[in-house]
Amino acid sequence: MGRTYRQQGVTPFGWISEAEALEAELFFEELVGRPTADRQAGVGDRYIFPGDHIFGESGDRAEFTSRELRARRKELVGRVRASDLDWIRIPLSGGHSIEVCAPVRKSNLYVPVTAGETYRLARRFGVFPLSRAVFDQAHNARQMGAKPKSPSNLLDFITYSQRMRESFGDYYGVTILSGAHKLWVVSSLGTIVNYGFHRRPIAGEPFRGGRYLDRNRFNVVQGLGTWHANQPGHWDYSQMLQFMKNLRDPNGRSMDLRQSLLDGHPAVWDEPRKPSPSQLPAEDAPESIERTPPPAWLNIAERIPVTYHRPQPPMASTILGVVVHTTNHTAGAETIQRFQRDWQALQHQSAHFVIDREGNIGQCRSTRQVAWHIKAPSVRYFGIEHIAKPRQALTAAQIEKSARLIGDLAVMFSFPTVRLPRAGAKGIGIHVDFNYTGCGQDAFWTGRTHAESDTLRTLIQRAGDYARLGF
Repeated sequence: MGRTYRQQGVTPFGWISEAEALEAELFFEELVGRPTADRQAGVGDRYIFPGDHIFGESGDRAEFTSRELRARRKELVGRVRASDLDWIRIPLSGGHSIEVCAPVRKSNLYVPVTAGETYRLARRFGVFPLSRAVFDQAHNARQMGAKPKSPSNLLDFITYSQRMRESFGDYYGVTILSGAHKLWVVSSLGTIVNYGFHRRPIAGEPFRGGRYLDRNRFNVVQGLGTWHANQPGHWDYSQMLQFMKNLRDPNGRSMDLRQSLLDGHPAVWDEPRKPSPSQLPAEDAPESIERTPPPAWLNIAERIPVTYHRPQPPMASTILGVVVHTTNHTAGAETIQRFQRDWQALQHQSAHFVIDREGNIGQCRSTRQVAWHIKAPSVRYFGIEHIAKPRQALTAAQIEKSARLIGDLAVMFSFPTVRLPRAGAKGIGIHVDFNYTGCGQDAFWTGRTHAESDTLRTLIQRAGDYARLGF
């Protein structure tokens, strides 16, 4: 007998098997996934489950708050483009075939979506969400299957993305990957219908798949259902995005996929009832989409603007990287508000971001506005100040939050997380790369040759880690 929710003290459902527990994780997630505010531990609204549980690793705690996860997901969905769809042709029944894209990734993260977003993006790209019949046949044909351990926070798609990359390795976009997610699917049941989490069957459990799924080898955790019909904005870490297009007959001739779905063609449909036109994405022509610019103000920073009285040039269209600084103050408050006030009064010096000793980040200039921190090259590099007295070491919190900030900027503005080789190149620089100064001494560089410090090496390495995670 597997663990029970009663043993966990989470719900009153009583004794249930491990398979039922996994299913209940999905079906009752609104009840089970209620956040616990651990204010004493300074966790805020992170989702925390008690003790050793089935939702993730023992003691697993999300690194990101639910607010940060929601904001990051929204930004990623807004940047999904047709070029992000990696198509693979799979066989269907009767000798037919169709193209199915891999679960969509953006900035190295698998993008979770709502049902409405799935349909809007399908309309935009002129494609269709998968039907159950196609999803099952794609899983039958998959060459890589896995179910990574679920995160403790049902919104934590960042942790789950990392585990999926570890499970699937370099096979993304090369072959069909399946078993780690569920989808919003085209169905006669409605437009908010999900299905998935394919895995090996467990003896004695009911079969929840469609007629095309190889029941000797597979079952699904979540059968076709309208579990979230009253939650049109629902998403979680595993509710991913896949599309289908280009249906072909056994002779390789193109078929009208929309009409084939409406007709209930057996290659792409397995439900007793056919879908209605209202249950498919609108038939409008695909929209042409321009690239969404990165945000002007970042969600991970407190907005504390510094304004210049005279007009200033904007940041250049191509951002080369960041330059890190230390404030080198000798007295006074060590708060981000103090330096915002100082720069506002000076009117000739500032930075885009400032990080205090506790790791709190303030943003003083938008990513589209220049902040004068290295004279003329300031229009191509974001400036990041760290509150520290002359030759004072940075705190661990400053290093970690700075790395996360740099990783986020690197993803958004497409610059590498490497040590700047010279002024005017791409990467992460220090003030003495541009001007002789004591800024950053012993924190980022040492000696007469301005050799990089261990702190700078750690900062660059951690920024690269965050960039690979999508932050």
